[in-house]
Amino acid sequence: VQSYQSKLRYFVAQFEGKTINSFSPLDIQNFIQDRINGNVKCRIFRDGKVLEYEKDILWTRNTVKAARAVFRTFFNWCIMNGYYKNTNPVKLIDGNTIISDNEPPLRNKAFTKADNLVIMKYLDEHHPAVAFFCRVLYLTCLRPGELIKLKVKDFNLETRQITIPFGISKNRKNKTFERIYISEELLQLLNDHDISSFDPNCFISTNSSEIFGITPFGQNTPYNQFV
Repeated sequence: VQSYQSKLRYFVAQFEGKTINSFSPLDIQNFIQDRINGNVKCRIFRDGKVLEYEKDILWTRNTVKAARAVFRTFFNWCIMNGYYKNTNPVKLIDGNTIISDNEPPLRNKAFTKADNLVIMKYLDEHHPAVAFFCRVLYLTCLRPGELIKLKVKDFNLETRQITIPFGISKNRKNKTFERIYISEELLQLLNDHDISSFDPNCFISTNSSEIFGITPFGQNTPYNQFV
């Protein structure tokens, strides 16, 4: 909804006073191309007011794709309600003429080693189960949704293997159990928590002070606590 509203606000700002039925594919194409080229200042809409930044808009390939979908939906609505009498103009745009090579902004940055030490120290003191969860994820490359459902019995310290049951694994193409090797570092972690002394049916991702227990984490619990 936010993306839809944002795109249409820019649209209204540029074409204020223009009747819907007078739009052509070229109007839409030029509108998008200007934002790819950086010919328009970035704006935000807050509390009914328009605030303009000094920086130019530089739509990326994904933004262009999203914008075309928004405008296509908008004109479909106009056609259904009798405001636009022709073929949806967005459908007539030549996609090969509005391709963006703009790099998307870097939003996700890896933690530094110093960051990791601070975070894990905090988790060890306040959320030891989440700290354990993070370490096992790192050492196995398991998916969080898989790790949450694993039990003690899925960890075989003798064969040094973790078995991912078919019903848990996201990858179901082979219809067989996935097995992951237990590295030396992971083995040490499991032994430090004395995993072999627990009931085989205990989950390994819980809020229990002993880490392992009968009630597993909720789907988003470790993520929310980590954040």
